[in-house]
Amino acid sequence: MGQLFQQARDQQHMINAKAFFQKIIQIWKNHIIQNDLMIMAEYNQTEIPLILYDEAEKHLTIILNWFREEYGGYDNACAECLFTQSLVAYKRGKIAEALDGMRSALQDYQNILGIYDRKTIEVERVIQKIEEQYQHHHE
Repeated sequence: MGQLFQQARDQQHMINAKAFFQKIIQIWKNHIIQNDLMIMAEYNQTEIPLILYDEAEKHLTIILNWFREEYGGYDNACAECLFTQSLVAYKRGKIAEALDGMRSALQDYQNILGIYDRKTIEVERVIQKIEEQYQHHHE
């Protein structure tokens, strides 16, 4: 659907594409944080089949590339997509890649929104929980 909006290339269709893509990002982010990661001690507990995470990772990569192309790397939508893509990577067991992406998204949020914004704080908390769990499993 978002790709159909993209093909039109006029301003309204581009706005619609961005809104559509942001909704997909929001759905994945909310699902992972609110459902999969609800029990903070079990961050890597999987609630849905891994094949869906594979598909999500592919779609989020396409969306992130489009956001960067259209809006540059310093747009809130890019940071949100990168954070969500990193959550998906974490769910797929790519811990180092996920943490790198989350740290990059955090830096973007800090630069765009400031250090006290709720999204910035949310990303910091998720990173902290994952690092704590990762350290705890390797002690």
